[in-house]
Amino acid sequence: MHTLLRKLKFRSEWMISPRLRNIYKAEPDRAVLEEFGWKVANGPFAGMPYISRSCGSRLAPKIVGCYEHELHSTIEQIIVGGYERIIDIGCAEGYYAVGLARKLGVPVVAFDNNLNAHARLKELAKLNGVDSLIELRTICTPEDFDEFAGQRVCVICDIEGGEEALLDPVKSPALLGFDLLVEVHDGPDSTRIHDLMAERFKNSHTLKTIAYEGRGLADAAAITWISNPELKLAAVDEQRAFGVEWLHIKRNA
Repeated sequence: MHTLLRKLKFRSEWMISPRLRNIYKAEPDRAVLEEFGWKVANGPFAGMPYISRSCGSRLAPKIVGCYEHELHSTIEQIIVGGYERIIDIGCAEGYYAVGLARKLGVPVVAFDNNLNAHARLKELAKLNGVDSLIELRTICTPEDFDEFAGQRVCVICDIEGGEEALLDPVKSPALLGFDLLVEVHDGPDSTRIHDLMAERFKNSHTLKTIAYEGRGLADAAAITWISNPELKLAAVDEQRAFGVEWLHIKRNA
């Protein structure tokens, strides 16, 4: 009954007072959480209980299940990849760290220099019963990779351009034995970091480029309680610019 009344209130206020649209652009995070029972609705982590706050990225797309949907098939490959350990650099509140710990049941080393992110990740990990699998650290250095040399490891990295300095096999030869999924922060008018990564791993890995595709109403199809297209798009908007890409850097067999 509470959910029904909230939906009716939302719709009626929109109809009565269109000026409230700016207020309700912030409402989808909470409303989507309630609509989907505080769990991720779709995607590789469907069914994962979630917390009410994200860190550094939008919450609602994660709950809807369209967050970084370009990576869904790659994440599915990681889930069945037989990894012994996940290293998540720039883990934020733990969407990938907790999601993969929950799916794989293997240790995850999660790096983030934002202590607010640590607090939220701890909350999310406890909610999902994987807190014993996750080790939180702050700044990742090349030396950290050498600690796991010889293990079957997948590295997930999103550190706003810091990948250029960090992901260097000359500094850390252990990287040559890992698989990596890296968000590359070149921007729309450059391929410098992309080309640098390709050069560094060309003899040991196969690279696949994954481009950001934008978001549309199809991504919001699961949201049934909003009919207004603008609000639906607000719910799934990840606030990214075109030009963002990821590299899946996979060891040669």
